[in-house]
Amino acid sequence: MSRLTRGVLLVAFSALFVTVGVSAVVVAQCPPPPSTSLLAEGEIGLFFDVLGTETCAVIGVGVTPLYVVARVPEGGVAQFNAPELLPAAFPPGLIILGTTGLPPAGYDALIVIDGCDQFRRSDPTSCPVAQGDLMVLSMTEVFAVTPVTASVCFQTACPTIAGTVAGPPTYFRCDTGDPGAFSGWDAMCIGFGQAPVPVESSTWGAIKSLYDE
Repeated sequence: MSRLTRGVLLVAFSALFVTVGVSAVVVAQCPPPPSTSLLAEGEIGLFFDVLGTETCAVIGVGVTPLYVVARVPEGGVAQFNAPELLPAAFPPGLIILGTTGLPPAGYDALIVIDGCDQFRRSDPTSCPVAQGDLMVLSMTEVFAVTPVTASVCFQTACPTIAGTVAGPPTYFRCDTGDPGAFSGWDAMCIGFGQAPVPVESSTWGAIKSLYDE
C-alpha cells in the first residue's frame, strides 16, 4: 500500500470517526464511578445514588430518583433549602414528577410558601452534620415513558411568586449562623441510558498504527 493510499484512507477514516463517533464520545464521558464522591466541601452535584458517585445509568421505563448531594462546608449546616431541578433541555420521553426534601436525621421541616422546602436542625445547641460529611439536600423523581439515552444538564431552582427561579441552594452555618450558598449548582449533568465504561484514550493511536509500515 502506497503512502498516498494510506493517507487517503486515514483522512477518510478520520471523517468517519468524527461523524459516527459522537455517540461514543457521550459514552466516554461516563467512566466507572469513583469509590467515594469527588465533591469538594461546599459543592453539590446531581447523582443516581445518595453517595454522590453515579452520574450515569441505564434506566428502564418507570420512575428513577435523582439526588442532589452536598459535601458539608466549614461550619456545618444548621439550616438549608431543598432545591428543585430546572433542566436546560429535557429529552422526549422523560418527565419530572416532583422534588422531595430528604433531610438527614436531626433536621425538622419548616412550612414554606412560594419557596423551596426548608429544613432546620432540631437541636440548636449541636450540629447534625460535620464538615466534610455528605448530605442529601433533595430527591427528584423522573419518569421515563420510553427508554431514554441522553445527557441532560440541570440547575437548581426554587419556586417564587414570579415563577421558578434558578439559583444556588443556601444554608446557614452551625457555628456562626452566617448564611452561605453551595457551589456547582449551575451545571449539573447526568447521563441517561449510558453504561459506565472506561475512556479509551489510545483508540485513535491504535487506528493509525494499522496503517503504519
